[in-house]
Amino acid sequence: MGLKWSEPLELAEVSTTVPATNGVYRIWDSTSPHPLTYIGESANLRSRLKTHKRNRRNKLLFSYSAPDGIDAKHKRLEAETDLIGAHWLAVGKPPMDQH
Repeated sequence: MGLKWSEPLELAEVSTTVPATNGVYRIWDSTSPHPLTYIGESANLRSRLKTHKRNRRNKLLFSYSAPDGIDAKHKRLEAETDLIGAHWLAVGKPPMDQH
């Protein structure tokens, strides 16, 4: 999709590294053979990833992309759906927590 992704970080680092802006994100476990655990979208990446931080293991990694033009909910949902579809095409199944 041509998105520019942030460097991978542990969920424990969300509060100091993520902007409070629109975007999409991906979460994964680097020790798992399954490529991604979750793909999501948010109007506030920092807030949404802090929620994941509270509800998931901090050793999981994440990265995010905050491209211009996805400030509307329907545009973020379209990007999220496209990313899930691309994951499916690449590995034959959705991210682990999105079955």
